[in-house]
Amino acid sequence: MIAIKLGGSFITDKSKYRTFRKYETERALKGIIKFGEPFVLVHGAGSFGHILCKQSGFPGTYKGKESQLSRVKYDTCSLNSMITEILLDLGMAPMSFSPFHLRRKDTFDYSSVLRSVEGGFLPVMYGDIYIDGNDVKIYSGDSIMFDICNLLNPTDAIFMGDVDGIFDRDPKIYPESKLLKTVKKQQDFNTILNDVTGGMGGKYIAMKKIASLGIRTSMMNGLYPERLSDLHNDNFYGSVIE
Repeated sequence: MIAIKLGGSFITDKSKYRTFRKYETERALKGIIKFGEPFVLVHGAGSFGHILCKQSGFPGTYKGKESQLSRVKYDTCSLNSMITEILLDLGMAPMSFSPFHLRRKDTFDYSSVLRSVEGGFLPVMYGDIYIDGNDVKIYSGDSIMFDICNLLNPTDAIFMGDVDGIFDRDPKIYPESKLLKTVKKQQDFNTILNDVTGGMGGKYIAMKKIASLGIRTSMMNGLYPERLSDLHNDNFYGSVIE
C-alpha cells in the first residue's frame, strides 16, 4: 500500500477563491490508479480553505464568526465532494473523512478510517478545520499524512504538488533554482508567502517525520503522474526525502 497526498496548490488555484483544477486532478488520479498499487488518499484544501480562513482570522476564536466557520466547512466539503465524484466515475469506492469528525478530546480517532481500509474502501482524507472549545483550529493534510503513515506503514508516502519537488530555492521566484533529487539536510523555506498551514516549510517537516518512520518519502509534480513508474529507480524525477 502507498499513501498519496494531492497538494492544495496542485488541485486548486490557491490565489483564486474556490477554483478547482478538475482536469489536472482527474489526470493525476487516473495515473495513480494506473500505477496499480493499493493506496490511501489525502488532499489539501487549497483555495477552498486557506483564503477564507485567513480573511476570517482562523485559526482563532469563532465566536461572532459562526457563519464564516460554516462557510469554510461547506467549502472544504465541496472540494472533497468533487474529488470523490471523480473517483466514483473512475470505478473506485471512496469514503471521505475529515479532522472535523475525527476529533476526540485531545487527539484524532482514525478507527473508522482503518475499518474502511479493512472493508475494501478507499479512504479519502483532507485538511480541514475542527472545533476546540471556543476556537476553530486547522489540521492540515500534511499532518494527516503523517498520522496515516504511522498507522498503516505504507511502503511509500508520495506528495504530489505543483512543482517537481524540493528545490534549493523557490522555483516560482528563481528560475535558475535546482531540483534536489535527494534531500538529506535541513532546508529553509521562505515564510513570507506561507498559507495558514505553514506552506512548504510545514510540508517539509511532515515529510521528514514520515521518512523517520522508515517509509520512503518523495515529492513530485502532479502534472506528470506517469513519473510514478520510475518511483523506485534512479530515473525518478522528483525529490526523495531522507
